Amino acid sequence: MRNRLRSRRLRGRLTVVAGVLVAASIGAGDSIRSADGTVDDVDCGDGNDSVDSDPVDRLTACETAGGGGPGGTDGPGATGGSQLRIGPARVRLTRRGVARLRVASAATATGGCKGTLRLRRKLAGKVRTIGSHRFSVAAGRRVVVRVRVDRAVRRRLTEAGLRVRAVARTSDAASASRSVGRFIRILPPRAG
Repeated sequence: MRNRLRSRRLRGRLTVVAGVLVAASIGAGDSIRSADGTVDDVDCGDGNDSVDSDPVDRLTACETAGGGGPGGTDGPGATGGSQLRIGPARVRLTRRGVARLRVASAATATGGCKGTLRLRRKLAGKVRTIGSHRFSVAAGRRVVVRVRVDRAVRRRLTEAGLRVRAVARTSDAASASRSVGRFIRILPPRAG
């Protein structure tokens, strides 16, 4: 079966490296079909993208996945199939510049999940990490992950906040590794 990409505004590229499909920098609202029985790396990028994938495909930042792939969504704040959720959608920084995000693991996750939660933002034409912190969460539980946001970014925050992508690179006890993410809005600390 052939891999397919449908994009309203194709701003990226679709390449094959050593027989593996690599889709990256895709525009908003794309539909990617990578269900072909082989391992593929798919980075959906910005926008509300969907992918029809194999269970062995490695998905990054894909909002909706079908065909058993690990990078889909089960509702608001859900990422990584039903294995991991990141929230809330809006978070106010503490006076020390820390964003308190919740990471929840599904009860079906094998032994829970551990990994690194990164906040990413496009700055000066490049996607940069503006804060990160490691976490570990047991199956069926949730933890608060405290991510300190870069000082230069905090200085530029207005009351409207800043839209960033929270990306968790995780692995579980079965050594299944994946990246999942969602957009959140970080708000400046309360005045006073």
